[in-house]
Amino acid sequence: MESPQSTMNAIWLEGGTAELRTNTPSPTIEPGWALVKVRLVGICGTDRQLMTGYAGFCGIPGHEFVGEVVAGSESWLGKRVVADINVGCGACAACGISAHHCEARRVLGIRRLHGALAEFLTLPETNLVAVPEEVGDAAAALAEPLAAALHVIDDAPPDATGATVFGDGALGHLVARALQSHDFQVSMVGRHAEKLRFAETHGIATTTNVHEIQREPLVVDCTGTPTGLRTALDHLSPGGTLILKSTHAPGVKCDLSGLVVDECRIVGSRCGDLQTAVEALTAGRVRVHDLTGEPRTLLQAVDVLSNASRPTELKALIDPRS
Repeated sequence: MESPQSTMNAIWLEGGTAELRTNTPSPTIEPGWALVKVRLVGICGTDRQLMTGYAGFCGIPGHEFVGEVVAGSESWLGKRVVADINVGCGACAACGISAHHCEARRVLGIRRLHGALAEFLTLPETNLVAVPEEVGDAAAALAEPLAAALHVIDDAPPDATGATVFGDGALGHLVARALQSHDFQVSMVGRHAEKLRFAETHGIATTTNVHEIQREPLVVDCTGTPTGLRTALDHLSPGGTLILKSTHAPGVKCDLSGLVVDECRIVGSRCGDLQTAVEALTAGRVRVHDLTGEPRTLLQAVDVLSNASRPTELKALIDPRS
């Protein structure tokens, strides 16, 4: 069992500004929770949206992680883990189905629960999923966004056989690969040819020219931008379904009258099942090794939160131990 020092290094986000703090109080463990020493953290679009005011978050951000349990039940000690990031109240009707929709839920690094851009974090042991040895740290750090990507399969109409994914960031690529792993015919639309090449190597059709794209019955928005959302809506065919994966700071404006006229559906899609994601990684059904670059330090995370990833990577990873 490892007990952290009274303070730790962590990224602190407040008022749209992120900074490295070397004297952040180390977490204490609640009954039934585990203390996790963080090994790698992924930075995603939601983390950057927090910088612009999304969710009104103040504290330690970061929710895509892999770590090692250093305190908690003996059955978890020493295990490498990823985790569901939603912590419900455990008593409401929603929690009887899924903590993902508990109105009182805490969400790691997003809502009333300090996140993974730190040396240590805590989560309920019931949220943890063990990572097999054959899955490396870099791949495991993508288990949470991969779970979200695979959740698109749950949200798609049962008769759907193809999909167009808008957005060439890491989540867009994970969604495209998740759909491909379930035999969907997939195409991607993005603004950066150098990013779309990551999809082309996996046999996914891509374009930067939206005028080449026909209206489709299944469209997934992973752009993270209001203009991208509007473009995705414009390419939805009558009676079609738009699966919305992007989170936006308040203020997005769209003309939704066309959805009424064309009788389309918008489906919000957030977190997925972590066990399913880990199994997909273990079996090699979804390959993610090419999406990440060399991990950076916590100090460098401040810059990563404010700027896009390097051209050679789609997912920036942070090593809080460095």
